[in-house]
Amino acid sequence: MAFLREPEYFENRFYKQQEEAWLAYRAGYDLFLDYGRRSGKSELFAELFIEDIEEHRKDCLFAAITQSQAREILWPKLEEKLKTEVDRAYPTWKLREHLLEAEYKFGGTLSLKGADKGPNHLRGGGKRLIGCDEFAFWGKPKEIVDFVFTPMLADFNGQIMYASTPKGKNHFYQLMLQAKRNLDRFFHNKATMFDNPFISDLGKQRIVESYKDEPDIYRQEILGEYVDFEGKVFAINTQRYVEPRWALGVLEHCLHFRGLDHGYNPDPTACIWLAYCFDKDQWMVYGEYKKKQALLSTHAEVINKTWNYAFHATFSDIDPQIIAEMNALGLFCQPTGKHNKEARMLRILQMLRDGRLKIASECSMLLEEMETYEWEQDGNDHLIDAMNYVTTNATLPTSAPPPQEDYLPRRMHLSDLDASNDEYGQDFGD
Repeated sequence: MAFLREPEYFENRFYKQQEEAWLAYRAGYDLFLDYGRRSGKSELFAELFIEDIEEHRKDCLFAAITQSQAREILWPKLEEKLKTEVDRAYPTWKLREHLLEAEYKFGGTLSLKGADKGPNHLRGGGKRLIGCDEFAFWGKPKEIVDFVFTPMLADFNGQIMYASTPKGKNHFYQLMLQAKRNLDRFFHNKATMFDNPFISDLGKQRIVESYKDEPDIYRQEILGEYVDFEGKVFAINTQRYVEPRWALGVLEHCLHFRGLDHGYNPDPTACIWLAYCFDKDQWMVYGEYKKKQALLSTHAEVINKTWNYAFHATFSDIDPQIIAEMNALGLFCQPTGKHNKEARMLRILQMLRDGRLKIASECSMLLEEMETYEWEQDGNDHLIDAMNYVTTNATLPTSAPPPQEDYLPRRMHLSDLDASNDEYGQDFGD
């Protein structure tokens, strides 16, 4: 069945680079889309998936770094583009957001999934078209493509689309070189936001200005260049996210969380305190603790006394037995899986860049870890892990909690524990 729409639908459907990619898709090529941020790759993916399902009536798959990102990136595009079809007296499409599936009445379903949960989560029946979004940031990319996607595509002689902003010269860079060498199979083109006519000049100017202190990040994310940062994750200017700890009056009216990374000897146990401010719509890491060679009861005593707020949740990766012991000591931890750590780091990095996550300048140990932290690093990352558990798992209520009464005791920072002489302890400053 042909992909049919009213003539006005096709007016300004694609800009030049997108149209070239569409023509290559129609010719049966696999697509390698070397697209920077705000270049319209999500729009292109949505259009190609809808067209493919309506023409071939076969299942398709969109895979992002995480399932939540798949929802954020593609689902709004599908709702927008399929609104007319869904709202018909006799709808031709059905959107099931709880399953992240778009089903075509005459056959074929588009599923949205995350690569962070591993190959087994992505397995399924045959697919006609598979899209891999932000492929440069995937964990186990070769295993997923070779052992999961390739067999799925074989059923229908299907096609695969790779799109991403670069991340140094990693597997996405190597795939780009392979695509350029194998033009009988791959179509390769490159686009940036400057090629995208659907972003206003003012919008482009504002995006450029946001990178003024980070020329290498600008080259990678906006210009789509393969910049080698020597593996550094937090290669952004600290002035963007480091600021003095919020005043106690502000912290009093925040929602509070803790992240706990339990270390087995000789590794330290680390804890991070985060607050979410509804008025600012920002997070702040406002406290830290890192100490090794101590009993669980010692860690728990210090952590419980350091900041005396009512905590919405405490997240940790520790095993059930340790969690039970921590709960008995008053920490009340919720377990969290590590899954794809690179995807979680990318989330933190984007929150720092967008100004949604601030780190108090007093948190010197965390900032020291971040300064040297590299992709795929294992070790000297305990505070980063603790922060990761909160930013990945915390959920916020839809409205701010009611203000606390004035008669409540003022929450004070721990100052009477003698931890300042311990190189792994909290520096309590003044």
